[in-house]
Amino acid sequence: MEFALIQYGLHLMLKNNFIPVVPPVLVGEKAMQGMGYLEHGGEDETYHFKDEKLYLVGTSEQSVGPMHMDETLLEKDL
Repeated sequence: MEFALIQYGLHLMLKNNFIPVVPPVLVGEKAMQGMGYLEHGGEDETYHFKDEKLYLVGTSEQSVGPMHMDETLLEKDL
């Protein structure tokens, strides 16, 4: 039932040019700094791989936000 509802919802949204996104669960250090999560000792509050400089995200904005890094989004595009 759950998958049927998801499929139905996606079917309706795709008709209206909705683009589904499955955000990554690991992001780079530049992305985390850009979103402001590493300020004031944030590195102590995150799960990260020091050798790879990758961070495990806790919320989707931590990975969706950097997808638009260095872009200027206009109201007409939203």
